[in-house]
Amino acid sequence: MKRNTKALAGFLTLAILIGLAGCKKEEIRDYPVLADPSPADITQTVPMDFEMETDYSNISVKTEKDTYSKDTEEIVYTITNHNPGKGFYYFSLPYVEFYDGESWIRLAYYPPDYHQEAGVWNVCGVEGEPEMEFSTNGIFYPQSVTGGIQDGAYRLVIFVGDTWVSYQFRFEN
Repeated sequence: MKRNTKALAGFLTLAILIGLAGCKKEEIRDYPVLADPSPADITQTVPMDFEMETDYSNISVKTEKDTYSKDTEEIVYTITNHNPGKGFYYFSLPYVEFYDGESWIRLAYYPPDYHQEAGVWNVCGVEGEPEMEFSTNGIFYPQSVTGGIQDGAYRLVIFVGDTWVSYQFRFEN
């Protein structure tokens, strides 16, 4: 009787572990490509000592390099407003797109801190610095792109205010 109980317990443990592993894989595979966020209300004022941007045409984004290895763990990007002294809204989550030779294809991207940062608009600005170009950094985690990274052209799409900016780079083996 004890032998059958041990065998049954072992079988049930193995079945539970297989079931849990299957759920995790299914969870990753079912992540959808995110839709564009609703634009920020750029007419909204903030209680800080700087003027908020109303013309988002002079904001750029750039990564540290133009080419990365496919095994890169983090890519730091910088969003800069080239209108000195103007604070700006930016979306907390970068979007990533792959160029398939004809068009840009939005990819499903869920970084490790996705649930904490998803869907949040932030403000970038420094109080009392009217002559400064305000900028902020973010991190893109290539290994969090569903389906993985392949050689080719990519771009980060960063939503700012009521528009977006992008920066193109490459992954190579």
